[in-house]
Amino acid sequence: MMPRTTSTWAHFALIGSLSLPGNAATGAPRADQVTADNASELLVGGPDAVGGLGDWGLSNGTLCAVVADPSHEGYVLPTGGSLVDLGYCGRNDDQFVILEGLANLSRSESPRWKSVTSKTTPQRASITVTGERGGVVITTTYALDTVTAETLHVETRLERTGPGPRLFAFGDASIHYSGALRPFVLARGETSQGFDHKDTGDATILDLVGSIIPLETVVLIGSHAAEAPISYGLRITEARFERPGEPARDVAHFGLATDTITFLGVLARPVWIGENTHAGLLELAQTPFMDLEVGDAVVFQRAIDVAPRNDAVAFTDALRPTSARVRGQVAAPSAGVEIVDLVGSAVGFATTDSRGHFALRIPAGQYEARIRASAGRSRVVGFEVREEEVDLGYLSLPAVSRIDVPATLAPSRLVFQGLGETADPLFDDDDTGLRVGGRAQPSHTASANVHLSGAAGDPDHVLLPPGRYRVLATRGPEFGVTQTSIEVAAGETLTLDLAPPLRVLETPGWIAADLHVHAAPSDDSTVPMRRRLASFVAEGGEVIVSTDHDHVSDYAPLIDSLGLNKRVQSIVGLEVTSTVSTPAAPFTAGHSNVFPLPIAPLAHRKGAIPSEGRRLRELIAAARAIPGERLVQLNHPREPGQTAIEDEGAFFTHLSVGSEFDPTTPLDSPRNQSLIERDPQSGLRDVDFDAIEMLNGPSMSRYRNVRADWFALLRQGERPTATGNSDTHSLRAAPAVPRNYVRMTDDAPAAFDEREFIENLKAGKSYVTTGPLLDVALESTPGRPGNVRLLATVRAAPWIDVSRLRIFVNGELEEDLPLPPSGRVERPMTFARDSFVTVEVEGEPGDIYRAILPRFTPFAHTNPIFVDADADGRWTPPGIKTP
Repeated sequence: MMPRTTSTWAHFALIGSLSLPGNAATGAPRADQVTADNASELLVGGPDAVGGLGDWGLSNGTLCAVVADPSHEGYVLPTGGSLVDLGYCGRNDDQFVILEGLANLSRSESPRWKSVTSKTTPQRASITVTGERGGVVITTTYALDTVTAETLHVETRLERTGPGPRLFAFGDASIHYSGALRPFVLARGETSQGFDHKDTGDATILDLVGSIIPLETVVLIGSHAAEAPISYGLRITEARFERPGEPARDVAHFGLATDTITFLGVLARPVWIGENTHAGLLELAQTPFMDLEVGDAVVFQRAIDVAPRNDAVAFTDALRPTSARVRGQVAAPSAGVEIVDLVGSAVGFATTDSRGHFALRIPAGQYEARIRASAGRSRVVGFEVREEEVDLGYLSLPAVSRIDVPATLAPSRLVFQGLGETADPLFDDDDTGLRVGGRAQPSHTASANVHLSGAAGDPDHVLLPPGRYRVLATRGPEFGVTQTSIEVAAGETLTLDLAPPLRVLETPGWIAADLHVHAAPSDDSTVPMRRRLASFVAEGGEVIVSTDHDHVSDYAPLIDSLGLNKRVQSIVGLEVTSTVSTPAAPFTAGHSNVFPLPIAPLAHRKGAIPSEGRRLRELIAAARAIPGERLVQLNHPREPGQTAIEDEGAFFTHLSVGSEFDPTTPLDSPRNQSLIERDPQSGLRDVDFDAIEMLNGPSMSRYRNVRADWFALLRQGERPTATGNSDTHSLRAAPAVPRNYVRMTDDAPAAFDEREFIENLKAGKSYVTTGPLLDVALESTPGRPGNVRLLATVRAAPWIDVSRLRIFVNGELEEDLPLPPSGRVERPMTFARDSFVTVEVEGEPGDIYRAILPRFTPFAHTNPIFVDADADGRWTPPGIKTP
């Protein structure tokens, strides 16, 4: 049994009265539904801002918040009504994703929010959302006032008014996928995990229950790469049970924090055995017997404190206003200083200012300051706190070297590799030291890459620990690679002597595109759009499609402002990310990219297509209903080794209805027939997507799984274009790898024709590659349409090996042969019936290739070339071979 501390009303009163230092309220409180007239005053700006017209805005002049209207969608719930944006008014700093209420710890049993009201007084503004769950009325009120100007107060009241399903718990899920917000956890009465999180990837329910702790505060620290720093502190302030005619009683509450989710919850009634404070295993074991009786109510109060900095100082100082202050100066700006006690329990976390200074309040005791700074520098300093202030003085760090980067290298990506005993560097980590399962979890911007676009904002130097390094410059498969070795000593400054990569291959008539790219508008990425664009240009990509999760975003204004129009063009799109199981789609509709799209700056999620509770065919219909040409791409439809329940985004493992696609049986077989069922309104089918993502990132095993599905579709007359994309969320993975080369009349980015691009992509006039360049055609023999000659030319930069070529006919391997040195293959082919031909090439990753594209394989494949063998003017699919 976990140790506990006694909770009292006095304790709750203390926590509830926290006042964070910072901006005072500068305007009158306000709460209202967002309209075109008041949107500029009520909407929140920032990388994760999604609120829009019809949502509900809340402000006290310092903080601004947005609650989604119930008519909109949630993230794990089918309806809105949840907190979606929170930041300082006018500061464009929102990094808050969502706070969603879950009944019985299950999204399937959670409330459906129905109505919203607002209220404003001179001191307080509030928005109240009301919903119902089987005889329980649930109201959640979000409030901002002028006294606690930097705190959003959240209160939920659950009252049973009639019979219905059992209710034993309620809580909030705050989503921060993949450590997008960096959770720093403080516990009451036991070891605080700080940034050290358990790996919950394969956790059982018992594992998760065992992770529940008596949370004091969870600080969600914003990305250091964002333009404006921000952090959020989540805490429970009160939890009580009310029954008519009886005094209110404490009720046990609990918390769970991982790198992906923070959950604050409360039990539905007092426990019979144990303590009505923190809910541990004993208290949770009683939940099967809990419920609310008619007239019973639970009141659950939380607070979300906000601070304009990327650390936990404001929150921990507010918890310990009388503790001694510990200060010091680190020989590095923006360094992370984590304070832990002698048993490893986290106490605080500060980042240094531009001069290296930090200060925070720490209770009496003995501690270590664990300092982390750029270029892998670290230091541990022991100290003791009594009652007086502690000055740790000037804290030196190991000396590093400075490497100046010439602007003449742009555009290119520089890859730094440690040689011998020198470790690979990690540039631009956030120095929180976040760990998951004991493994470091770098920030999304951390990598061994330096991206140069040739525009303003490119880095002009990097810092390296002393050692030996190899530095490679690359610009994609059309260019060669240059490299050099350097050895640097502590304190040395060196200008990188490296030639820019030169073009070695021309691609006339083809343009290089990545149709699946993420940046900060996605809830699971913090890469600023400026840096994502720079990484794309550095990799030689020419068409970037913005596909952030359920958020329409546009790179065009950024491209214009940076003067990059001659190198790159953009298409506005989004990744429609279905996550909610509903009767219509019990296993969701998976993930799909839709582009091009109009962007609506004032709309909820900037005009993203709603996805929840819909079959894939309904999403396709919604896309096609938008005026103009639209392409729908089915994303990563298979994930090797995972089932439908484990990965809702892999459409072919569940087909929305719980039946895995079987490529060995016809589409009208019982397992597959849902794909061809026509929607009664639109007449469309789930299989009517325009493209299918065959290669997602480096996984060749995933490609081969999806290839079997694609071949099955082609054999039966369905003709989705095969694509390959990076699906990159961080700067460690290169965008535009894999990439699609799409046929264009004029392949110059400055002359980009979006309509022709979409038309040719839909028509399959493209191929996918991780390096090799292809030119494949079938030449027919006059008067003999069934006799053709396959002509294949394979080209590759010197650093890319291509050794084999494979020819498939109707999805069956026809020939697997070594690629001759000339790169040219000619083969006569005879067809007795209509058929399709595809070609793959593959090689072995050499030393340079592995350094530039770790985990990738040199590979390319064509889209199908269709043979009308009987010359009747139409193509008859060969069909599925049944056993």
